Amino acid sequence: MKDMPTPLLIGGREILRESFAAISPFYLGYSRLVSKASPLDAAAAIGCARQAQIASPASRKAMLQQAADAFTWSDADVECTVRMTGMPIQQVAAMYAEIPTWLRAVPQILEERFPPYQDQNTFTGSLQPGVADRLLNPSPGFCYAITPGNDPRACALLAINLCYLGIPFILRASARDAAALPLLRALLAGGFDPNFCSLLFLEPGAVSPLHFKLLDACQVVWTFGPRWLVDSRLRYEPQGQRAWIELPQESEAPDPASLLRSAAPSQVQVEQARQDHFEGKIVLRHESTNCAAITYGSLDERLRSMLYQAIAYPLGCTATKSVMVVEGDGWLHTAADWLGELVVGDPLDPKTQVGYIDPKSLDTLQRLAHVNRLRLQVFGGERLSQIQARPMLVASQEEVPDFFSQEIPAYVLATQTCPSVEAAVERINSYTPDQPRLAVSLYNLPSQTIPWAASRLHAHAVLVDQPTTRMLPVFHEGNDYAASLLVARMLIQ
Repeated sequence: MKDMPTPLLIGGREILRESFAAISPFYLGYSRLVSKASPLDAAAAIGCARQAQIASPASRKAMLQQAADAFTWSDADVECTVRMTGMPIQQVAAMYAEIPTWLRAVPQILEERFPPYQDQNTFTGSLQPGVADRLLNPSPGFCYAITPGNDPRACALLAINLCYLGIPFILRASARDAAALPLLRALLAGGFDPNFCSLLFLEPGAVSPLHFKLLDACQVVWTFGPRWLVDSRLRYEPQGQRAWIELPQESEAPDPASLLRSAAPSQVQVEQARQDHFEGKIVLRHESTNCAAITYGSLDERLRSMLYQAIAYPLGCTATKSVMVVEGDGWLHTAADWLGELVVGDPLDPKTQVGYIDPKSLDTLQRLAHVNRLRLQVFGGERLSQIQARPMLVASQEEVPDFFSQEIPAYVLATQTCPSVEAAVERINSYTPDQPRLAVSLYNLPSQTIPWAASRLHAHAVLVDQPTTRMLPVFHEGNDYAASLLVARMLIQ
């Protein structure tokens, strides 16, 4: 019997349509069939979002708690994610298991930060207690969210924040994402209005006109991925070309026909016209940068966990990719030896600790290592196949931005030794002078230096003795989700 495609979910109804296949880049012959949304499906989803019933904040919190109990996933869902991402099955299973925890914890965090106001769909934020308050209303309209297929928690991250704040949404999930449908099923089982959330799949390739139709109808856009890629593919719609001729300096207007005949190529200017579909909307961007760490002393269990997460989450934007080591004699070789002991193999094998990665990423990693070979010490990194390599650790005291200033989605960790915490902070900041890092972890630092380092690091978040993968799903790279989605009004008492 042929596998049934994953359905769309609109207005609480699961709808099967003509399907297309998402192909695994790692397992020959494996694909996932999903239903392709039609123009009528997009229109129906928009209509549902506009008429969704919005319950009170207290009710929505309770619904999310019930959704946590209702969220279930199958071995097939986990296997699909492993085959599509190449990440080890133990790590993928842990990601799925984390979703119910988020469903329970995030509403509590948001309620403490933004208490509901008289149980209306309004929150409060005090400026001066008893004198003036801000009334915070969720953005009107609905959110259109586009999620990737490299992390099963991505759809949960945005859905929980939107559900607690009472903002309906249409989720355009990656065809590789096996977690989106179970999550929306859980939200409906928890009590949310069937019109509150819809799931669509659009066929990959050229950007569909349906995408721009959804963009034009929404008030909030939520994207994942680097700005240059998102904007080039999802933000701007080509509107043809326009041309003009640089007119000569003449007192009288030239005859248009003769001007066209005689115009030199250098006088003709042509530009691509395009429409900006993000204009006038709240845009939440979930990008990625090179997370870093500063460590003091020996390689203890917490640091081993951080090292492993740099390797096991090669596609994760929160994985630490560079480390500054203070007073760490022998740290480098100890870390390299430990990484070398990790089990490399088939991600579906529960014993595997290092799985597969896209061959283009491994090609990039090897090219960068070769280009910088005279400035780097390289440990590991042996290419085992087109899609697999042993973990690589590189060390350099020189300026090597290829490894220290950007996220490389492959099994690599870049390290430098520093004479002091002050020097470590300076080096981390020097590699990202314009855009702050997503997060920096501080490990085993003397307690008196932590406030100083945290206040001077050019980063959106600083974690103490915790890996950057432990970031709470309420903010990311400058996005304070709730603050961005709540519109403030003054209440004078």
